[in-house]
Amino acid sequence: MEILAELRRATSQLHSLIEELPVSCAMRAGLIDRMTYIRLLVDLYHIHSVYETQLSTHPEVAIVWPDAPSRAAAIRQDLSVFAADPGPTPRWTSAWSASIEELEHPAAWAGVGYVIEGSRFGSQLLVKSLATALNVPMAPGYGINYYLDIGNDVASYWKKVTLALTKLDSCHQARQAIVNAAIRTFETCLERFKKACECSSESCMNS
Repeated sequence: MEILAELRRATSQLHSLIEELPVSCAMRAGLIDRMTYIRLLVDLYHIHSVYETQLSTHPEVAIVWPDAPSRAAAIRQDLSVFAADPGPTPRWTSAWSASIEELEHPAAWAGVGYVIEGSRFGSQLLVKSLATALNVPMAPGYGINYYLDIGNDVASYWKKVTLALTKLDSCHQARQAIVNAAIRTFETCLERFKKACECSSESCMNS
């Protein structure tokens, strides 16, 4: 599992920076306001939508990647509860996706997957506090499907992800693509979480 150690080393500081942001603290404490929560859902939708689409168009990755229900679809369900629409793909999403493609190796999307699939553990921990913040039941259909829809056994699913990463870590170019894609994805998430701290108005959702 050498690739996992490399990924942790390369991304641990970025991960910590996200965790330390006020919006992340508010989520854990059950204090996030509804507009900021919706803003984050919109950003997460675009990230997941691109990721899921790209997996399906890169058979080298898709063939070894574990199947899972669409979490982009779960976010759409959550947004519909708040009468919100994710809108068209924003510029920042296109720029992030292009930066992954610039790595010129399909395994790069597995690096994205390391970040996105790893977030299932965070979702597992956040769902109760988010239900408290939104004053909703901890059940599907109340705007927290994304945090509930993580699978029955996250640890088992993560083992499948790590196995896929190990298989895709086939050469130096593949490893560099995986690691750099994970870094770029964490950097993008950090930027979006910072935006959520700065602005929670609907008018700047796609800025």
